[in-house]
Amino acid sequence: MTGLLLLLACPGGDLPADSASLADLEYVDLGTHTTGDTGFLTDDITIEVPEDAASVLVHCGDFGPSKLGLVWTLDQPDGTALFDGAAASNPHFKGNSHDELVPYLIPLTPDAPLQAGNYTAQIYVDGGSPVDLGCEAVIRHGEVGANATLGVEFVFVGVEGLDAASAADDAGVQGVVAEMERAFATAGYSIDASYSDFGGNVATYTVVDVTETDYSEFNDLLATSNPNSSRTLTIFMVQDFQTDEGTTILGKAGGPPGTATFGGTAKSGMVVVASSMGEDPVFVGRIAAHEAGHFLGLYHTTERDAGAHDVISDTPECSSGATADCGGSGAENVMWWTNNSDATSADFSSMQGKILRGNPIAR
Repeated sequence: MTGLLLLLACPGGDLPADSASLADLEYVDLGTHTTGDTGFLTDDITIEVPEDAASVLVHCGDFGPSKLGLVWTLDQPDGTALFDGAAASNPHFKGNSHDELVPYLIPLTPDAPLQAGNYTAQIYVDGGSPVDLGCEAVIRHGEVGANATLGVEFVFVGVEGLDAASAADDAGVQGVVAEMERAFATAGYSIDASYSDFGGNVATYTVVDVTETDYSEFNDLLATSNPNSSRTLTIFMVQDFQTDEGTTILGKAGGPPGTATFGGTAKSGMVVVASSMGEDPVFVGRIAAHEAGHFLGLYHTTERDAGAHDVISDTPECSSGATADCGGSGAENVMWWTNNSDATSADFSSMQGKILRGNPIAR
């Protein structure tokens, strides 16, 4: 799983409560697709993309936390493969493993712009027995402008001394928001922040328990996100993650990409550790910006082992995963694989900004 930082018009359905803000979004039910008993692949999942579409976000699930699934093939309307899981290289798309459900966003890079016509995908799910995947999509219509607004709801889950009523005057919270605003301004985004208190079992989620093979508690927390806040990114602020020995998680997003504009799924939002927010809000703000980038569809510019990079051509690549070796080669980007405390600022590239603003969640 990725996305962690270490150190329709629906036929017969109801639109979300904020449907007045969804005029440029079209929700589509893509039906149920079953994996075969050999090969564990679905049949073709087809989404028809209209001429005026800016982006398409699909998710297929739910197959539970004990299995992993991923996009195995993704073909474009012109017949070419955008992604092939058996290929040695896929320069314009990434398909990583996910538990619970598989989301995918098109496009992931301006180098492979969205085509009008039918995209077809196959999903692979491990586990040895057939599973039924319900698939939904959201199509964003219209041009991607130079500016957008990202609605962000900070949900406080047992953070000591902090709640929604005090957040607007809290220096730590406002420092986090300010750093997110600074980082996302480089992508053409402004931040519209709101605050709420967690309405579920606070004792369960104040410290989120995860292991290398079990993210079910993290998934369950994201699934509590408000299904009627379609154009808002939910950021759960918790006290800490409890992990396997030797592993530190400071933030994690559903995805990449998350199920933007779909609340109430296991990929509907992100979690950030708030314990150091009062001492170093810029640090926590950078983590939040990084995980928000994942949720909106971005991958690490360079991975920790330097064996993989993102699919965006204007982000620098580094032949080393060591931050000290990569100044000017990606370590100053928001999506560098870990926090670069020596960087004066962490920014998005121009092409990253276009993908971010093209996400269906953008206002």
